[in-house]
Amino acid sequence: MATVPPLAELNFVVIPLLSTTIGRAIRSGLLIRVVELQFRAKEAGLPEGCENQNAVPGLKFRRQLFAAIDMLQEQAEKLLEHMKPKPSCIVSDAYVAWTAETADKFQIPRIVFDGMSCFTQICMHSLYIMRDQKQIPESGPFVIPDLPDRIEVTKSQLPAHFNPGAISIQDIRDKIRAAEERAYGVVINTFEELEQRYVDKFRKLKDGRVWCIGPLSLCNNDNIDKSQRGNKAEECNLMKWLDSWQPESVVYACLGSLGRTPVVQFVELWL
Repeated sequence: MATVPPLAELNFVVIPLLSTTIGRAIRSGLLIRVVELQFRAKEAGLPEGCENQNAVPGLKFRRQLFAAIDMLQEQAEKLLEHMKPKPSCIVSDAYVAWTAETADKFQIPRIVFDGMSCFTQICMHSLYIMRDQKQIPESGPFVIPDLPDRIEVTKSQLPAHFNPGAISIQDIRDKIRAAEERAYGVVINTFEELEQRYVDKFRKLKDGRVWCIGPLSLCNNDNIDKSQRGNKAEECNLMKWLDSWQPESVVYACLGSLGRTPVVQFVELWL
């Protein structure tokens, strides 16, 4: 059987902590090159070894984390200056907002990766409009406008973008939002059968440049790939914790580390 030639060469520009997570992809024989950038945690005021959000010990270090992320820009641009051939596009996480400036500088289209959903994107779009027009009520439920379904929430249920806490990074969030709106398009971890109406609406907002590539969890069909998902130390601790409970105990799995569940809902789950 003839070997199908690769469609493109892929350059992964990552910090050392993340390069180990794509080891099997590198060894697959595809045209994949990994370039590591130095993550200057200490220079940004972070404790040594804090290279992602999971490792940051508390919300008070969030601003320092984004400062360290911004320090990657100079290294990345030096890399792009000498990269041959010139990249056809940049795909970056929405939270790496400086890639918008870099894409403009080198005249390379930038595509944002979003790991959530089109539903989330549409809700955030409408809520930002309401916030900018000062239409979000301080108390009581309200309906998020321009959605395919009737979604009713209160301000207290909204994420920190609309409920700044004592340690606010609203200026950083606004910078991320502005960079995302300038992007050429979005690749998103969802699939049309899950939320077709929201995919259609989001595509309309983005002039059709929305590509559903999910669910990414199904991409790894190989058993070795499946076994290498996640953090091994956390998995071991989790299994020990689960084994410590009585049979038929209630286990609540939160979909997302940023989920905030009221006590009343927890009580209902336990009952």
